[in-house]
Amino acid sequence: MMKLLIKLSLFVTAIIFWFTVQAQNNLLPFYEVKTDTVLTQTIDNRYWQILPDKTGKWTINDVTKTPLANSFYRRDSAKQTADTITNTYWVRYRFKNMMNKQANISLDAFAEHDDFYVPDTNSHITSLRSGTLVNWKSKDGLRLDNYIPLTIEPGKEITVYERLQNAIPGLPEGFGIEINSTQKIIQRDYIDYIENSNQLFSLTEAQNIFLSGMLLFAVFFNLVFYFIVKEKEYLFFSLFLSALCFTRFLNPVAEYLYFNNLQLGTKVGYFNFGWSFIMFFLIQFIRYFFKVPESYRRLSKLLLIIGYTYAIFNLVCEFIDPDYLLNYSHHAILNLVFGLLMGIICFLIIIVFVLFIQKKDRFYQLVIAGGFPLMLFWCLSFPTAGIEFYANKVYGTPQTQWLMNYYWIIEIISI
Repeated sequence: MMKLLIKLSLFVTAIIFWFTVQAQNNLLPFYEVKTDTVLTQTIDNRYWQILPDKTGKWTINDVTKTPLANSFYRRDSAKQTADTITNTYWVRYRFKNMMNKQANISLDAFAEHDDFYVPDTNSHITSLRSGTLVNWKSKDGLRLDNYIPLTIEPGKEITVYERLQNAIPGLPEGFGIEINSTQKIIQRDYIDYIENSNQLFSLTEAQNIFLSGMLLFAVFFNLVFYFIVKEKEYLFFSLFLSALCFTRFLNPVAEYLYFNNLQLGTKVGYFNFGWSFIMFFLIQFIRYFFKVPESYRRLSKLLLIIGYTYAIFNLVCEFIDPDYLLNYSHHAILNLVFGLLMGIICFLIIIVFVLFIQKKDRFYQLVIAGGFPLMLFWCLSFPTAGIEFYANKVYGTPQTQWLMNYYWIIEIISI
């Protein structure tokens, strides 16, 4: 009987010792905040722990209680390949204010949906929400650049639970935790931004709004002509202008949705679907207006083939990624092909202009006088930009920036 009690006692002691070791291994040290005047402080991996949430349904009450509370792990003590690839992660870290004054720090809500939970000593949990896709009105903290400010009293300690959620599974490369100076963030993103800004809207947005209005007027004007004379060239020109107007609404709409509906704002790339039809309808207008099939049948067929190729290519690319024309660094080859196709089409239309300028027809000459500058501009700018994206993975080097800045003037004069 005595031997049995001794064995039972040793077994219980071993169990208690094992749990104690596990608790110590999972004990998270405090990151000591010694200054709040440095813009950004990167926290070492040993000061934060992570927990993948495969279902995406865990709540703050779940992760603060066992067994989940003991499942957080440090990434510097485990292989990063061991992380479960999921859309939702919980991160836990602790701060201690080592200063003799309040520490005013801010946390960067860099995820699409980023929730922060701060329990206090009375078991009350403060909940704060931000993120790159959270609607402006639903955000807490510093909304412009998605920072959550926190205040820590002298000598006090806080624990923060952060819930990260993104549409693309996994953690971004170089993932880590940072604290930022609230004072520096406000100075940089609010005070300096306002003081150094000389306009509420960018010049590009004003240009696009003005150009869109001009294009809508031209669409209405040509539709009236079509319904009167029933000639297809007016219909195709109206469709060309409508598609061009559709794309020019991208920047103003994106600006509006940024403040009112960020979820819908992620869809603004679909406005680039208009590019699938801009050149196709322009080709049709050129063919019908100049009656190209009657005089130059092979050139007419070549225009149609290139037009269909261009439209199908752009539609396929838009279905793959609606933002492929905006994400030029990730789709450099697609942007190169798009630019070259645009250049080829514009070059063929210029050939049509050269062939028909000899006809001495007044209406032909008016259309050529208006269309030639636009075709020449597009013939130079789109291939050059495509080559630039492919070669340098950047937008707007000095060689092409002037083309991007003044496109709207050419379009207004031509149309």
